[in-house]
Amino acid sequence: MFPGKGKYSDWISANKFNNQGIKLAKQKKYKEAAQKFRQAVKIYGVDYTYHEHLGGALREVGSLGEAEKATLRATQLAPWRWGPWYN
Repeated sequence: MFPGKGKYSDWISANKFNNQGIKLAKQKKYKEAAQKFRQAVKIYGVDYTYHEHLGGALREVGSLGEAEKATLRATQLAPWRWGPWYN
């Protein structure tokens, strides 16, 4: 659901990259997935799920410092959600 911040059209554009990243992650193509999640974050950086997904993909490729930053940002955007904290 639209987080209610920023432009709806930006969120829709970012969702396309996020969905592509999810498909790549399911195929265990984490490096490529991380690139898609980065694009989603660049377009619409206020959706915690994009940061959460980016953190997970970066963790899988061993970029732990970057993964920590992305996951921390997800917890800042949505401290009430369990997913970012779990990661």
